[in-house]
Amino acid sequence: MLKFNEMQAMMKDPFGNYVVQKVLETCDDQSRELILSRIRIHLTALKKYTYGKHIVSRVEKLIATGEKHVALSMNSSRGNPVLKN
Repeated sequence: MLKFNEMQAMMKDPFGNYVVQKVLETCDDQSRELILSRIRIHLTALKKYTYGKHIVSRVEKLIATGEKHVALSMNSSRGNPVLKN
């Protein structure tokens, strides 16, 4: 199993950051939430690294998408119409 400090090094690497992005894109929801919870703590530090910025961008998109998904599912469960953009 990959340890977080190993993943942290990958997030700063010119090629490793793509591996982390692909893992976030392809893993199941439970794994994604676990990984995101650990990455969120380090977002400010990652912004200092050229390749870490790619991870920050991807994580911020995933967080925004997750929040949008939760809001949409709450609206549909209440019987409210869901607006599509």
